[in-house]
Amino acid sequence: SVIQGVDRAYLDGTFYAANKLPGRVMADIPHPFIVESMARFSNLPAAERSKVRFIHLNHSNPALNKDSEAAKEIRKGGFSVGEQAERFAL
Repeated sequence: SVIQGVDRAYLDGTFYAANKLPGRVMADIPHPFIVESMARFSNLPAAERSKVRFIHLNHSNPALNKDSEAAKEIRKGGFSVGEQAERFAL
């Protein structure tokens, strides 16, 4: 319901998925994974999913590379990744 009430929704995209941090206890890292957020919002209409932009990506996040499989999956799901210096007029 929150996404329906906004023009754009910036979500934490620090990590793409749990398997991207081998040897780390993921319960100790309080960030949702991009794949979890995409699953949670997958039933939204396309117009609502298109509002979601993942930001705050960790340097090891494969979604930083626009040509990666992770980035392709994000776009395929109707979401996107924010870009550095992106501006959105209010």
